[in-house]
Amino acid sequence: MKKMKLMALVATFLVTIFCLSSFAADIKVSGYVQVQYVNAGEEVKDISNDPIHIKRGRLKVKAKSGSSSGCVYIDGSKDNNISLKEAYVQHAFDNGIEFTMGQILLPVSYTVLRSSTKRELPERPMVTKKLYAGERDRGLTISGKLAEVSYTIGAFNGVGIKSTNGWKDDNDKKDFVVRLTGVLAGLNWGASIYSGESGTSTDKKRTGVEFQYTLPTKTELRTEYIKGKEGKTDVEGWYVLASHPLIENLTGTVRYDTYDPNKDVKDDATDTIGVALNYQLDEATKITLAYLNPKEEGTDKKNSETTLRVQFKY
Repeated sequence: MKKMKLMALVATFLVTIFCLSSFAADIKVSGYVQVQYVNAGEEVKDISNDPIHIKRGRLKVKAKSGSSSGCVYIDGSKDNNISLKEAYVQHAFDNGIEFTMGQILLPVSYTVLRSSTKRELPERPMVTKKLYAGERDRGLTISGKLAEVSYTIGAFNGVGIKSTNGWKDDNDKKDFVVRLTGVLAGLNWGASIYSGESGTSTDKKRTGVEFQYTLPTKTELRTEYIKGKEGKTDVEGWYVLASHPLIENLTGTVRYDTYDPNKDVKDDATDTIGVALNYQLDEATKITLAYLNPKEEGTDKKNSETTLRVQFKY
């Protein structure tokens, strides 16, 4: 059954490429591969049992015809299966408004929207990994710009790509997102609100703010704060990051992040310190050496990870 599903997905992808190349005036194929070795603590079972693995192996086809475009984005790194990450149709109107519909990234956070190929550390901070698991959902968005402020408004099914129930919606309501971004005196800022429900009555709300700034020394500073509600549970988290070029093609990064899954419970937060070196070997190849040391309050778990990753982008 799995082989049949895999063959059907590959066939669909190839047919899509053929159709797009036949009708579209412009077609672009891109993607990347991330291969890594992870030395993890014994309590990080999913990693310690598979130290050398393909973290991501992705292929993206995007075609454009006039003001419309279509995209199919797949990943082949999970358990030898190919999965659909994104598939959407997009149209840009003459007044600058853009309409997107399909399986897409949630427009909610700088770290969610930022490609994993550009990441200084191997993975996103815990707060975004927990509150926006999978980062993608099926829905539609309308984007544009008012004065100096860019906006995105979206409606989504709400189950997300990480749902254990497939893509079956668990209620007849939609989750809504509003995101605003802008630049003020060189400071990039953003704010987002996510409001929805899980099942019949469980609230699912998130509010986030973010800032990015580059110093004259080329040091990049970033921070983000997200708070939310899972049913009656209040959750929150944040991170700060500093990245600085050390020598030609070599950048050093330090990040501190914290995530509290229940603000009413003491000693349940996780604080993580991460450091990384990124070396740009050539235009397509990047090598990352990173160390993450998460500390769970109230436990003595050894969850530290050292990762050596090689990435090729095409």
